[in-house]
Amino acid sequence: MLYPPEVLAQNSKAARREYRAGEKRFEKVKEEIAQAKAKAPGEGVFLVGGPGESVTRWDGGGPVEVALNIATNGSHAPATHVPAPLMDASGLASTHAAPGQLDVAPATAATAAMATRPLVSTAAVGKPHRAAAAALPTVPATLAALLQPGGGKEGSRALFVSNTLLMQTLVEGTKGGGKKPPAVTVLDVTACRGVSPKSLLAVAAAHPELERLWASGGQKWTPEQVVQLLRSSPGIKEVELDLRCTAVTPQLLQLVGNHDIVRVRSFTHRGLIRDPSVAIKLAEALHTNESLTTVELKGRIHSEGMPYVLQAVAEHPRLASVTLEAVGMGPLEATYLAHRLAGAPPHLLSLNVRGNRLGDAGVIALADEWLLGDARLVTLDLSRTLCSHDACIALTNALAHAGSVIRTLILAGNSLGTGEAQQALGTLILRSTCLDTLDCSYCSFVADNMKAFFRALASEGCNLRQLLLRGNPRLSNDGAAGFAEVLRANTSLRSLDLGDCRLTSNAAVELATAARGNTSLESLALEYNNLGETGMRALEASRSATLSLFL
Repeated sequence: MLYPPEVLAQNSKAARREYRAGEKRFEKVKEEIAQAKAKAPGEGVFLVGGPGESVTRWDGGGPVEVALNIATNGSHAPATHVPAPLMDASGLASTHAAPGQLDVAPATAATAAMATRPLVSTAAVGKPHRAAAAALPTVPATLAALLQPGGGKEGSRALFVSNTLLMQTLVEGTKGGGKKPPAVTVLDVTACRGVSPKSLLAVAAAHPELERLWASGGQKWTPEQVVQLLRSSPGIKEVELDLRCTAVTPQLLQLVGNHDIVRVRSFTHRGLIRDPSVAIKLAEALHTNESLTTVELKGRIHSEGMPYVLQAVAEHPRLASVTLEAVGMGPLEATYLAHRLAGAPPHLLSLNVRGNRLGDAGVIALADEWLLGDARLVTLDLSRTLCSHDACIALTNALAHAGSVIRTLILAGNSLGTGEAQQALGTLILRSTCLDTLDCSYCSFVADNMKAFFRALASEGCNLRQLLLRGNPRLSNDGAAGFAEVLRANTSLRSLDLGDCRLTSNAAVELATAARGNTSLESLALEYNNLGETGMRALEASRSATLSLFL
């Protein structure tokens, strides 16, 4: 039996057995198709595969219209369907087949390219609508064998290969069978990893009949690529994508604003905006975009245009995630942003103002004017904003109120080593019931000032699951001893990062002993410390099936 290169490369008898099983199953499906065809020739066909899959084919001339949907229900490994050679079903006639009749389980990417079916819709079913596209189940049976070997990285690699074959099949058809690709009218890759704008442009060039493309699943398009897409597909009616650029141009402003065809869901700009008029035009485009959900602005914005941009992102009703990294905000701009956010209905789930010189005054304004009344924010990044213990106290008061649902607080790169700051952080850990992740990396922590912090972590009221303290060299062995006591009492922490904290072998031995008795800790990071041979041996001895060490 001839095996494809993907199977031969694995050099595994089990992989070859899986391939043979998939081949046999595929042949069985072809036999069932032939039997169904012989029963009622000349009638229409409606075959139902797995959940969310259907293939419709009608006898007669003309191309088959195909709506290919690639989706998943919240899986870390998105389902990917490779188009089948539809000619296997050409001329087929039967009534509605039972669900799962075409549920083929290919063992490899090569088998998947032959046997897996896309979601297909013809004029008999009606034009496809976005809301009607059913999501496929998490890791469906058609890809179970493909995702099995090793999972994790191996599964991601298999998915990438599968997605590559998917694009090649849509452009070139199935080379082995000499079959042309089906006519694609709707292509949805919002939950598909490993598909680039370049490959989608090739698909659009090969399918002039393409009408709708939904590609807002992480692929970052440039304005030039979007223009190329519209030129190569003159019949396209709807495009949904994520846009990225380094300069604000008239072409970009036209795409970001309310475009007739293009809907921008996520916009990323990395670069300086030195002209205030350009910043004002960008703010107007952002404000008029009705589909925008994510905005990332990284780079200094002219101070005269800054208020317009802040107002646009603060009052946009659909924005869920806003990043304003190193844009030149100060205390006055932060106060203005807080005032605008407080006056708008709650809509933000994530705010990142990393790298701005807000100071205590700016952070206090955000906490007092906005956070106390906002009940939706989940992630707040205040790293490198020059805040200290006064800001910690204001954040504690804001995040500890009953309506706060903040789960991730990032304070990295601020000076929070004083006793007052540590007291405030300890109070925050105890009073904020929703706080899940706290990042205080590179915050100048001092072991002698952390007694209140340690008590909060060791108390029964602590709900923190992830604590990052990387880059605090003044913790040293005394801080490690305090964390060893915490690990003996804490039952909520799942991840602890003490990398680059000048820990020695004595600290490693104490932490290893404490970690061995802690059944809840899953990850302990101690990179860039001088742990010594004794400490490394003690840590290796504490390693278990549930505890991962990063040394």
